[in-house]
Amino acid sequence: MPTLTIILLKKIKSLITFCCFLIATSLLAQEKFSNEILNNVKKYGADVETSFKITETPNFEIDTNNRVILKNGLRSSKYSNPDSWKSIKEEVEVNSISIIFSKYPIRKNGYSMNHKLLFNRLKNLFLIDPLLND
Repeated sequence: MPTLTIILLKKIKSLITFCCFLIATSLLAQEKFSNEILNNVKKYGADVETSFKITETPNFEIDTNNRVILKNGLRSSKYSNPDSWKSIKEEVEVNSISIIFSKYPIRKNGYSMNHKLLFNRLKNLFLIDPLLND
């Protein structure tokens, strides 16, 4: 009888391990922006833009308290300081991400979002840390 108990306990342990794996995998797989979306700017550009809450302000003061600022330059999708996030990401919990950009260039018809640049910035952000795509 003891061997039957050991076999049952091993099966229960395996089942619990498998369930934990499924739960962890499903949590990691909850991407906000899939590769399908991020690789199809023309198809999804407007939809992604409307998924953000956009607040327009004439001046923006960066509050650095409890924030990590990842910088990129004008018309650039590369981040100049990814280690600012990588060095602390295991110690903190993200509760929001803000994307701050200027309305440059304003053409004669006004401003229109540069979806390709936005998508490339998002892709590069998720290269730094895929868990930010949540």
